[in-house]
Amino acid sequence: RQDSPVVSYAASVGLVAAVVVGIALAGQGLRRIGRLAGTLAAVEGNAIGTVLFLCYLFITRLSFLPFSCKDHPSGHATVALSPSVACWDSSEHTVLVVLSFTALALAVLPFIAVCAQATLSYTAEMARGNFEFSYPF
Repeated sequence: RQDSPVVSYAASVGLVAAVVVGIALAGQGLRRIGRLAGTLAAVEGNAIGTVLFLCYLFITRLSFLPFSCKDHPSGHATVALSPSVACWDSSEHTVLVVLSFTALALAVLPFIAVCAQATLSYTAEMARGNFEFSYPF
């Protein structure tokens, strides 16, 4: 028995989201342990950030899969991820698009916002002598 494309896609997005949350929680735990031990834990923070960045790339690609439609000679288009789902003409595709926007809103856009905030604040924080500002990034 083959799972529906919606269930498979939702499971993929959910799994990646769970991994990202787990890594972020582990990073917070390491940061607290580092503070308790009197260290900056910058190395651990950078390692966690690198892993989260790799997850970001994966979830961004995963988020755009429902928009990747493949044209057929009959004039119809289907989702490249699952050729049994008609693009823009089926309720399954609508659900895939909603899941995609959810993943974009909950994972991709916040990551971009944090990166933009850090980039825009960096010069001012360095001018103030706040060198610890860059440690979490």
